[in-house]
Amino acid sequence: MKYILLSDKMIHYIRQVYDKELSDTLYISIIDHISSALTRHGKGIHLKNPMVWDIKKLYAQEYNIGLELLDIIKEEIDIELPIDEAGFLALHIVNAQLESNMSTVMDITKIIHDVLNIVKYQFKIDFDEDSLNYYRFVTHLKFFAQRLLTKQKTGLESEGNEELIELVKEKYSRAYEVTFNIEDYLKMTFGYTMSDDERLYLTIHIARVVKTCLS
Repeated sequence: MKYILLSDKMIHYIRQVYDKELSDTLYISIIDHISSALTRHGKGIHLKNPMVWDIKKLYAQEYNIGLELLDIIKEEIDIELPIDEAGFLALHIVNAQLESNMSTVMDITKIIHDVLNIVKYQFKIDFDEDSLNYYRFVTHLKFFAQRLLTKQKTGLESEGNEELIELVKEKYSRAYEVTFNIEDYLKMTFGYTMSDDERLYLTIHIARVVKTCLS
């Protein structure tokens, strides 16, 4: 019962501060996670989160909420959980937003991380992680990766974009070339081939985020 009451307070806080729609599965996942985390803590077992740095960068809002949830736990039951748990809690929030399972969310995070690295090293830039274009790029990658992993239709396939594609290829030729580096990675790792429209939207996002870094 104490886990349920604690989790209810945490979820109430999440819904107060988080501006995205969340699945009701969040109740179950938070209760289950808190129960496991506090049981581990009681046994002196601390589960390391190898992706905590990526989570902090890619899901900054959710991670900051995770930190606040750790404060709620401290206030309510006087137990201080390690920072790794903020990362796990952040992923549960992302999971509830995307309505995916935890394994899929971890894979989404890896795809975003790898694609960002491809762009970063191809253009030899450091991202301005506070910029709007970076936020839009990461958001685009998040939902693109979810569709890829769950084999959903992208919703981007349309006819009559040939002229626009040619225009984008000409205007953002370097960014367009980099989409093929990304596609090589997706083919090798997931056997996935992008559509022309997926390359189009990805090219535009890359061009914008690179321009922000170089300006």
